[in-house]
Amino acid sequence: MLINNLFNEFQYDEAVAITKVAKLNKDMLREKRIIIAGLESWTLTQQIVGSFLALNDRFQLHIEVIVLGDNARTVHESSPIFLREEVKCMGLDAVHCLNSADYLVYTGICNKKGSDAVINGQVEDIEKVMEIASWLQVKRAVLLSDYRAYQQVPRNVVVSEREYSEQKLERQTGVKRIEEAWREKADLSGVVWVILRAAIGLGGCSDFDSHPLHELFQKAGQGEEISFALNDNKYSFVAIHDIISATVFSLSECKAGECYNVVGEEATVNSFD
Repeated sequence: MLINNLFNEFQYDEAVAITKVAKLNKDMLREKRIIIAGLESWTLTQQIVGSFLALNDRFQLHIEVIVLGDNARTVHESSPIFLREEVKCMGLDAVHCLNSADYLVYTGICNKKGSDAVINGQVEDIEKVMEIASWLQVKRAVLLSDYRAYQQVPRNVVVSEREYSEQKLERQTGVKRIEEAWREKADLSGVVWVILRAAIGLGGCSDFDSHPLHELFQKAGQGEEISFALNDNKYSFVAIHDIISATVFSLSECKAGECYNVVGEEATVNSFD
């Protein structure tokens, strides 16, 4: 079944955007096995999977996608896109049945709120993911991180299309810890790595975190000062399909062992510094 029958119109538009990128090296993706590990950011995971399937539909690349979660049933039930023939859903403990893979992408908590427990769980999961990457001898492992790693986001700002975030310092530090764990575990496992730090994600049905206005008005009702933007700060926004395009390019085009910012055209230095 084609993805236009599995996604709504907004999700479909985001998924097929990658097929229109002129500089895309399609031969690099042909007949490759790509693992997407998305234990928290399921919405972003399904959009990335959908983009690989769109490439299959348009160019017959025969990309095989392995989606990892806590267990196969949980993955299957999270999105109809995972029911496509070239998608296999697996729990972390079932990967031993594979003998190889070409690339691995870990969606982490990119543009997702994360409690301290979630962040600690992510650090623990990275060790498992790196063991898998090493076992399968992937060519490259990519972590999707975001702007919070710079620890410069003030509190009480609407920071995404559907996200109102308190952005407490420890949460920003937590994203940094996830990145540090990624580098450390990759180096210990001999895995080639790349980190992408996405700006604030915008896009139809991105649904990273919901009901920001409810929280916004609740804070206002409690007398707490809030704002959508601060005059002395600048923010960089990026469309979801650009995050996906950057992910695809990072599999081979980006220099390994580096962090890259995924930002909009108008991004300024102080968007991240």
